[in-house]
Amino acid sequence: MKTYGSLRVRFVLYFVGFMSASLILLGHALFNQEHQALNGELRKRLRIQVSNLQAQAREALETNDDLTLLTNLRALRNMDDFVFAAVLHPDGTVFAHSEVRELGGKLTIPDEAAVELLQPVFREMRDEHGQQQAEVWAPVTSTLRGTPERIGLVCLRVSKAPLSAAVADAKMAAVRIGALFTLLAVAGTMLITRTVTQPIGRLVHGVQRIASGDLDHKVNLRRSDEIGLLSDSFDRMTVDLQNAQQELLKQRLYEKELEVAGKIQASLLPSGPPHVDGFEMAALSVPARVVGGDFYDYVPLRGGRTAFLVADVAGKGVSAGLVMAAARSAARSAFGFTASPHEALIALNEQLLNDFDRTTFVTMLCMVLDPATRTLHLANAGHPPLLWWRADERRLEIVRLQGVALGILPPDRFRGLLEAGEIQLGVGDLVFAYSDGVNETHDRDGLLFGEERLRQFVVAHAGRQPHAFLEVLREELERFSKGFGQFDDITALAVRATPVGQERIAPVIDSMLAGAPEEV
Repeated sequence: MKTYGSLRVRFVLYFVGFMSASLILLGHALFNQEHQALNGELRKRLRIQVSNLQAQAREALETNDDLTLLTNLRALRNMDDFVFAAVLHPDGTVFAHSEVRELGGKLTIPDEAAVELLQPVFREMRDEHGQQQAEVWAPVTSTLRGTPERIGLVCLRVSKAPLSAAVADAKMAAVRIGALFTLLAVAGTMLITRTVTQPIGRLVHGVQRIASGDLDHKVNLRRSDEIGLLSDSFDRMTVDLQNAQQELLKQRLYEKELEVAGKIQASLLPSGPPHVDGFEMAALSVPARVVGGDFYDYVPLRGGRTAFLVADVAGKGVSAGLVMAAARSAARSAFGFTASPHEALIALNEQLLNDFDRTTFVTMLCMVLDPATRTLHLANAGHPPLLWWRADERRLEIVRLQGVALGILPPDRFRGLLEAGEIQLGVGDLVFAYSDGVNETHDRDGLLFGEERLRQFVVAHAGRQPHAFLEVLREELERFSKGFGQFDDITALAVRATPVGQERIAPVIDSMLAGAPEEV
């Protein structure tokens, strides 16, 4: 499980670390600057003192009077950082020294001071105790002989202990000030982080409660800054999540109801084709949604006749499904009084006009088959025409009949426009009725399957049994759409005339006779 650190602790550590680093760098720069400044002051003071000694040493060397010079050198011992002062002959012999015991001795002249100098030479060294010291060497010149001549050297050495002590004191003072600033920074950072991170902590707690499913929880920080804006956003988000959850529940309930409606609608369709001697039949129904508006039906009639219905309700979904159920019930009721598809459609039109407004209409192809005479009586209320494959002539005929959709025109006008017809079926003939969802199936580029392609399909597969014919049609439509999806209900019905009784035996007898040997 992933662990999380405290934002407040991180903020304090980062801020204090940044402040400490900044103070250290600033103190280091200030110490260097202070040290350089003190060194500069020391050199300036030594230059002045050496200049005075140069003047005193010139007069003493020219007059060979070392008593006054000794007095002046001993007076320098009152300086806090004084080590010694000396006046030397050019060969290094001590002419005068702040320490009397050094008179007449010799001091080693450094190489940089042994040459003819015009300016003082500053040097730094450590004594036997490791203490830092600084000394300055300066030439003593005389013009008694007319030209400048070096007659001696002046050496002044001082200790840098007071300077180091001053730098150390400055460092301690800086450390104290830095520590004070650090404490103030920590206190200020704690105050700032408390102001910033405490509401963030409340936000985190609120988000955790929301994530656990408590959508009624509100952060409600009541602030007017960015954190308050974030808090208000979280509160609005919980309200939106609650609304979305309610909508999702409604959607799932609606989908469940649709599923139930789809099952009820499917149960209204025939469970299988009726048995009619001399004919094979099958039907196909594929709704574009859970509930569709297309339907087909088989209605048994008196005298062994059967009515076939293929219909398409305007629209899709639940509303179309309700109209479909009403139209199916009304059609069955109409065929309870008549066996004529023409009269049944007239009665059905009047019923739909009474039940629905003029914006709801249904197209329907109504057929009544008399198997005894193999006559198919037809009436078409605005539906796609019937396709008739005539096996004996090996050609496809389009059976077009005049008529308008149900539920639009008043009864008298509807009757005047509705045309009745009939066709005589022969053995091997196939009639095919379909809804516009078949020919209006389209691919990803918007190309329609179309009437011509459908007719070519019927010609190519008319010899199949109706069930196989419709199964191949379904596969062909899926292959054509290339998985693009279905936008309209697909309904189709196929009826094929088959041999019956003596017609089944006659071809066999003819075949046997054709193969029998002639009598001698």
